[in-house]
Amino acid sequence: MLPVFNPLPQKEEGKLNHLEELLSALDPILQCTVKIDLSTEKAWLLQSAGTSERSVRPIDWKEYIDFYSEKLDPLESKKLKDFLSLSHLKELRQSDKLQVMYDFFAELPGNGLRIIVSFPADRSEESAYILAKESDADPLLHHIIKLYVYNASDYFIYLDVRHNSYILFGGDSNSTSLPPTVCSDYTTELEKYAYEYVVPEDREMVIREMQPERVLSELEKNAIHTFTCGLIENGQYRRKRVEYRYYNKENQMLLLTRTDITDVYNEQKRQNKKLSDALKRALTDPLTGLLNYQGIREEVGQFLEVFPQMAALMFLDLDDFKAVNDTYGHAKGDRALLSVAEVLKKSIRTTDCAARIGGDEFVIFLENIKSVDEAAACAQRICDRVSQISLGPDGSNLSCSIGVAIAPQDGMNYEELVKKADKRVYRSKRDGKNQVTI
Repeated sequence: MLPVFNPLPQKEEGKLNHLEELLSALDPILQCTVKIDLSTEKAWLLQSAGTSERSVRPIDWKEYIDFYSEKLDPLESKKLKDFLSLSHLKELRQSDKLQVMYDFFAELPGNGLRIIVSFPADRSEESAYILAKESDADPLLHHIIKLYVYNASDYFIYLDVRHNSYILFGGDSNSTSLPPTVCSDYTTELEKYAYEYVVPEDREMVIREMQPERVLSELEKNAIHTFTCGLIENGQYRRKRVEYRYYNKENQMLLLTRTDITDVYNEQKRQNKKLSDALKRALTDPLTGLLNYQGIREEVGQFLEVFPQMAALMFLDLDDFKAVNDTYGHAKGDRALLSVAEVLKKSIRTTDCAARIGGDEFVIFLENIKSVDEAAACAQRICDRVSQISLGPDGSNLSCSIGVAIAPQDGMNYEELVKKADKRVYRSKRDGKNQVTI
């Protein structure tokens, strides 16, 4: 039984007026009918199922809503209170809608409640009529939707683009911070939510992608408008997938869902890192950490495809390195190769690259040089520094021979440049070693 407030005075028998006849006829159909004066915020119970009693003095609207909401689960209860709050009713009255319907459900099937809000056609009359009846919706269907849609997403929103308003149908408040259940200013609320929860690097993108104009534009091209973004919730980074679909294209009614994809995102990052590490290993010399033959070939090839300026490729061959291994052993030889790699790293710019392509053979590629002299100076600097690498207490040092090829005049691909540079290495060796030929 619904609460009853202040019954109307008794009428003489047979003297029922037409309003009471109408309200009595509604008893089998409606659970209750309430009138609210939005200007004074007073409310009257006009009809309540199972009783002929009516109220002539205002009822406590909050108490009345609390009574209904006790039948609902916590989320449905909050939605009911937000939907029927005086502030929301006033916002609805200011729109061009004359009637709004919404279904609420209790935990048990069959306890659905449909709320109908009607407004007088006369725009000057600041009042609203609230009608409550059992919902016509299938409770089994509702629970299926709740299980596989509501519970599978952070929230599920019905968005009215034309009126810039929305209603939140379902959401998990235990795992995420939910936006307001009922909102008449979607664009303002989305920016507020984005600035509070979205990570800074994704914030502008999220606000842009959730703008109604952007959403409608994308839905004209595709059946779904979707993107992912990062949020901070309870101090932890979470990855979310936001998705828009049409519910009613003609009236610009949309369905908006957000789901948590953090586990999938993290697993994808792990797999991408494993792949990246594997690719890096495939392109890297395991001893020196420089690029290997395949790595330098790809780097040079990618640069030469777009070729904005002059470039230089150096071929470096250590002098008499076999004797180093034979005299001092392979362990000492490996340490010498590591020392050469350090010389190369310190002698070139971060935009340049170096590789070990064989036992004692190295390739250095200088991007966007200004002149041949710049390449010659770098090659000579490397040659001088390599000659300072000590091999042992006997005072012997390493030395190297370098050949330099210049693009585009010596070639426009890796093979052509290496071939020219290799020939010039042999000229350096033939002319006495420990020198540069360009």
